[in-house]
Amino acid sequence: MNILVRAVITGFGLKLGSEVAKRIAERFSRDEDADAKEEKRDSAEEDDMMPSELTTDGPAA
Repeated sequence: MNILVRAVITGFGLKLGSEVAKRIAERFSRDEDADAKEEKRDSAEEDDMMPSELTTDGPAA
């Protein structure tokens, strides 16, 4: 019986620790994700500034 109680407590502790680690990882990864999204948005804005009709025919006469 003592072993069963220890196993249950250990399992609960491991599950709780896992959930805490996930929350901490999410909190720290959000900062990196926000930076990546900002860089992606900035590059998309630069792409919008480029002429949309580029051809390989050469300059128009």
